[in-house]
Amino acid sequence: MHVIGQPVWGNAKQTYVVLTMESAEFGEIEFVADPTDCVERGRELYARALAGEFGEILPFTAEQPPISEVLTTKHTQINQWRDSQEQAPVEHNGHRWDADPTSRARIESVLLAGAMPLDYWTDADNTDRPMTLEQLRELYAAIVQQGGRIHDRQRQMKTDVAALTTIEDVQAYPVGWPIEEPA
Repeated sequence: MHVIGQPVWGNAKQTYVVLTMESAEFGEIEFVADPTDCVERGRELYARALAGEFGEILPFTAEQPPISEVLTTKHTQINQWRDSQEQAPVEHNGHRWDADPTSRARIESVLLAGAMPLDYWTDADNTDRPMTLEQLRELYAAIVQQGGRIHDRQRQMKTDVAALTTIEDVQAYPVGWPIEEPA
């Protein structure tokens, strides 16, 4: 067996070296040369690599996933953001109102029936607020508008991310509402 190619540090702490070797029996293999190896050959090859016999030891580089995998991860993060935003309360007429799917279904059933079962609706802070059918329609419209803003933002983020060309840019892309710059 003999070393072919340059040695490479096997980790960021530089505690072992990876050597590419040619073996008559196995062909090209990677061999881990470690100063604490229980076999003399591993310790010997590590010392020879450290002495520069096989050339300069190249730096360790962590393997990065393919950009397609990073894009999929970012899309998942965007979807999770969207889902969490759709669960969040909506501000309307000075109060916070639940806007999750169950709350929307409750409002829809009342609007479909065309009559308020009670003369109040309970806000997100669990306080009963006087409410007419028309006010409930307005609340529902505010929830739908917020849903539209959430949808629009997640579509914009996905468009932005699709235009990025490097793994670093995709990973650095901030998921969420844009931060408004002070005037």
